Amino acid sequence: MLSTRCKAERVEVPPAVGCKGVLLKRLSAPCVRGVFYMGHIWVEALIGNPITGRSVRVRSLVDTGATYTVIPRRVFEELELPVIGRKSVKTARGVVELSECFGVVEIEGRRAGSQILVSDEVDVVLIGVLTLEALGLEVDPTTGRLKETEILLL
Repeated sequence: MLSTRCKAERVEVPPAVGCKGVLLKRLSAPCVRGVFYMGHIWVEALIGNPITGRSVRVRSLVDTGATYTVIPRRVFEELELPVIGRKSVKTARGVVELSECFGVVEIEGRRAGSQILVSDEVDVVLIGVLTLEALGLEVDPTTGRLKETEILLL
């Protein structure tokens, strides 16, 4: 049974991030009898250059369907992150080759080094699962928030 209080805010996302272009951003109430239906989670993240110490605070979309964290080119240029290589990745538009760099990501007071890809196609920072795992965080689908998890060395 759907709640009459269920309201979703829509957000446009470029097709390059692997979706159909529209995602649910946040729901104001449970939609199915006590189950929180969650779209994507937005967090505040600090992305930094470990060499220069320069950093920028950005509103970021947690994307559990993305392996790597991806930043827009403007953030890459602002931080002056050094390119360490190129990586071929599969997106909704097909296989593309993106610049790969290394940076520091901080979310909810947790900090870790992370591989970061640079894209001309996205205009928001996407936090991928490798970064979440390095931070010891995971998505809690019952609350629509990040929660602490074990970091496994297997």
